[in-house]
Amino acid sequence: MKKTLTPTKESIDSLRNYEASKQLTDTRFKRLVGVQRTTFKEMLAVLKTAYQLKHAKGGRKPKLSLEDLLMATLQYVREYRTYEQIAAVFGIHESNFIRRSQWVEVTLVQSGVTISRTPLSSEDTVMIDATEVKINRPKKRISELFW
Repeated sequence: MKKTLTPTKESIDSLRNYEASKQLTDTRFKRLVGVQRTTFKEMLAVLKTAYQLKHAKGGRKPKLSLEDLLMATLQYVREYRTYEQIAAVFGIHESNFIRRSQWVEVTLVQSGVTISRTPLSSEDTVMIDATEVKINRPKKRISELFW
């Protein structure tokens, strides 16, 4: 029996909302979402606490649940698809998804939850080379001599 490489309807639907992904096995969930189910639940608990603090006075209910928002944000981080594509799949406007996914990322970073593959220890140093190197180019008159 051959295995097909095309995505099944089950895998596509399970990426659209959290309720459908509950039926997946733990291995399949990790392959589709990018994190283990326990890690997902920890992230969700952090987001629920932050959301309750932010919206203590009440207000309009969001169109996208926190579970679905976290899944969409994890898809963006993992697959690096455009905001417009992911927002269209989840049925919200792109600007709304950008704003809310940035809130998810900031909230998770502030709480100490990271989505990196290898956690950094306190001894690790990250260096980013952002120096500019000037390239000497001949002046216009000199370049005319050579051409």
